[in-house]
Amino acid sequence: MILAGYECTGCFVHQINKVISIACKDFKENEKIEIFKKAIRFLSEVDFNETPPEIARKLYNFLYKITQNVDPFEKIKDETNKIAENYVKNLRLEDIDLHDCIKYAVAGNVIDFGIAGNEFDVEKIRNFNLQIDHFNEFYTLLKKSKNLLYLVDNSGEIIFDKILLKKIKFEFPEIKIIVAGRESNIINDITYKDLINLGFNLEFNVISTGYSGAGVYLDKCSDNFKNIFFSSDVIISKGQGNFETLYGEKSVNIFFALKIKCNHVSNKTKIPKGSNVFIFNKVS
Repeated sequence: MILAGYECTGCFVHQINKVISIACKDFKENEKIEIFKKAIRFLSEVDFNETPPEIARKLYNFLYKITQNVDPFEKIKDETNKIAENYVKNLRLEDIDLHDCIKYAVAGNVIDFGIAGNEFDVEKIRNFNLQIDHFNEFYTLLKKSKNLLYLVDNSGEIIFDKILLKKIKFEFPEIKIIVAGRESNIINDITYKDLINLGFNLEFNVISTGYSGAGVYLDKCSDNFKNIFFSSDVIISKGQGNFETLYGEKSVNIFFALKIKCNHVSNKTKIPKGSNVFIFNKVS
């Protein structure tokens, strides 16, 4: 795991402001200030000997309660999904190989409203490359795997994830694919309910992690999820939140697909900020 540090405070304050700007847009100015001050006081008492996703989970649950809005990002999630759907509508599986699908999935990870200074720009997807690319290791494992667990991350990029999953299913129809979403709303992350609404259950097995944080904190996930996690032949973990909570896990074969979005994670992993990566945990 990657524990939080001082550099994470900027993103937490950004997240507070983001929730207030969305959930409290009709509030009076003094009411917004009071909510901000309460959130800062709450944050000041949080134990930073936790992963950033676990701190974010506590902070968001507090914000949802005091703003009386349990899903302020609902509209944003829908909008980013539609943007992504429009972008991939002309993509045909037969025109792109599996490696390209991995790249699309990683590139989609630029959509993240939880990171300060990292707003979504669809143009960023048009030109990119992978600074670390363990596709060969992935393909070797995939050829002898019976099951694959896919840990999703944010809205928008979930559409690119679906392209990758369809390609894996097309090339390896014998592999059982399980897709895991968050237990409940957190930022613009994809929940189990979102997966159902997006029709993932029509093509793949869909489960919840049993955890509502923006990551996969195994100690707080459901027994059902942990059984599937530790029995999976290969796991694809999308996004920085999953990376922060699972980094260093060596008991299973995990491929981390993400963009390194902040200095804190960059410093902890020695991977330059801004890098698009597809990292095998046994290699990293």
